[in-house]
Amino acid sequence: MSRREASPGETPERAALERLAATVDQAVAQVGELRNRARTAEARNGELEALLARFDSGEEDPGAYVERLKALEKENTDLRGRIEQGRDAAERLLARIRFLEEQR
Repeated sequence: MSRREASPGETPERAALERLAATVDQAVAQVGELRNRARTAEARNGELEALLARFDSGEEDPGAYVERLKALEKENTDLRGRIEQGRDAAERLLARIRFLEEQR
């Protein structure tokens, strides 16, 4: 924090009080932010505990998640390949159109 010059007629006590008030305001804002972050973390913790309880009870199967992930990764790879093929086909069509326009 930088020291500011006291204006004429302002006492050093008044300036110190204003600095203290600003510091308290900043601290209150930080406490509010920390409370919000703590609420978010507690909510996330609750979600994770519920998921863990479902795994422990056998309601959810972690192996099924792994298999689903593998299937989605394979599908993603396939879709990326199809997109690339589509781009190549579109580029060929554009090249053909440009060629035909130049022939006019």
